[in-house]
Amino acid sequence: MLAILVLLQLVTKPLGQFVTGFCTDFMIAVTTLSVGFSSGLFLALVFPYIAYLIGIGPKILLIAPSICVANMIFMMILYIFISRKKDVVKWATRMAGVLVAGTAKFAVLNMGVTNLVIPELDMTEAKIQETVSFFSWPQLVTAVVGALFAALVYPRLRKALGNEPVKDKIYVREKPFNPDEIAEYEPADEYEYEENEENTEEADSDEDENTDA
Repeated sequence: MLAILVLLQLVTKPLGQFVTGFCTDFMIAVTTLSVGFSSGLFLALVFPYIAYLIGIGPKILLIAPSICVANMIFMMILYIFISRKKDVVKWATRMAGVLVAGTAKFAVLNMGVTNLVIPELDMTEAKIQETVSFFSWPQLVTAVVGALFAALVYPRLRKALGNEPVKDKIYVREKPFNPDEIAEYEPADEYEYEENEENTEEADSDEDENTDA
């Protein structure tokens, strides 16, 4: 999944923040929902540093930890609302998870960058405004839309990957159990057994007579 995300970022980089941001959030969300918690967490924590190396977003290394925390909260909320359930959850629960996860990521990322990172950096006013704008409402849009698309496709993808949980089948009798329905074992009739013995002896005697003849 990490290789696919890096490839998507390189291909969509010229298309701008909304496309690259959507790809990032979609891949983190769909990995968490379809593959598992640990895979989603790995992607959420590792990719911000790869994005910095390939030039996605502001080239400020100190921002990467804030992105990691925001991504982690994003995928954990999706996991709690959707992925950890045994069966595919209802649409209301999926949509609630999408909205809460997207909003939480935006809030954590925006506050972290604006209040913690930027004050520690020596940047011009224009650069500050550009960075704040990058981590403002577009982050909310890409997070919600990416999570929404992931919530739409994850049931089929999880089934294709073989990660769909097996439902326990419970068989219920249509009628209450009745002991009288069980047929009792009846031994063979003695008369029939004796008759069979006589027939066998007669057959043997006929064979002996034919042999003597």
